[in-house]
Amino acid sequence: MRATALVHDDPAFCGRARDLLERAGCEVAIFPDPMVAINAIEASEPFDTLITRVRFSPGQPTGVSLALILRTRYPGMNVVFVGAPENRPHTQGIGTLIPHPVDLARLLQALRVLPPRERSLHLLGVATPALQALAAAPGAVG
Repeated sequence: MRATALVHDDPAFCGRARDLLERAGCEVAIFPDPMVAINAIEASEPFDTLITRVRFSPGQPTGVSLALILRTRYPGMNVVFVGAPENRPHTQGIGTLIPHPVDLARLLQALRVLPPRERSLHLLGVATPALQALAAAPGAVG
């Protein structure tokens, strides 16, 4: 089962995304507040994927900040942003941006499917031959 942290403050989006992700075999934890997410994620078992909006309310960290903070602890965490297309320059090199309106099928495609051993090594930032092959595969999401 893929552990996925969904950090977003829109309950309707979170409900739709959770339903889809759980049907795809993901275990989903939802956090409407990025600060709560940082503390909870750092105190838990590693997540395979972080799905976050790019911008939150004023005074809150951005999704980009959230991803960079979590990447210090989990360098191989897959990051998927949802946000306006003009945010793409801010997310490049950090994760995949799914623009608004979010296509849930595309969101699902952005998740990486890794076997348990590869997942553990991936979260630690270790590049195994299997991970390198996955990254080089046609249609790989990075």
